[in-house]
Amino acid sequence: MALPVKAREQRRQRIVELAALGKSQDEIGKIIGIDQSTVSDYLNKPKSVEELEALRLRVRSMVMEQTSDGIVAGTLGLVRKAITDQDPKALELTTKSALNLEKLTASASGEAKKVEVKDVTPPPTAADLKVLIAQLLSVGAYSEPAPLALHE
Repeated sequence: MALPVKAREQRRQRIVELAALGKSQDEIGKIIGIDQSTVSDYLNKPKSVEELEALRLRVRSMVMEQTSDGIVAGTLGLVRKAITDQDPKALELTTKSALNLEKLTASASGEAKKVEVKDVTPPPTAADLKVLIAQLLSVGAYSEPAPLALHE
C-alpha cells in the first residue's frame, strides 16, 4: 500500500536527516522499518541530494566554527603571554601562525582573499602552525567542541 504524499515527504526528510547524521542506509532502513533499497531510492531523489549536501555543508561549517573558536582563543592567550613575558620571538611566531590560521580558515570557508604582508622576514612555514598547535595543546587552551545539533 502506497503512502500518502505528505507521509512520503516526511519519510524522505527523516531519511535525509539520518543520512546527514552519518547513519548508513542499512541503519536508516532498520530505524524506519524499510528496506535498504528503498532508503537508497529516497536518497537518490534530486531534492534529497540537494538537502543532504546543504546539511553536510552546515555541519562542516559548524565544526569549523567551533574548532576555530578554540584555536583563536588559544592563539590570543599565547599572544598575551608573549607580550606579558616580553618575548619578541614568541610574539613573532604566534602572530605569524595566527596569520597562517587566518589564511587557512578563509581558504577552507571558501572566502579566500589575497593578504599582503610587507615584511622583510621570510613567510611563515608549516612548522610554525605545528608549533602553535603543540603549544595550544600543552597549555590546555583548546577544548573539544560540543556535539553538533542539526536543529537550532
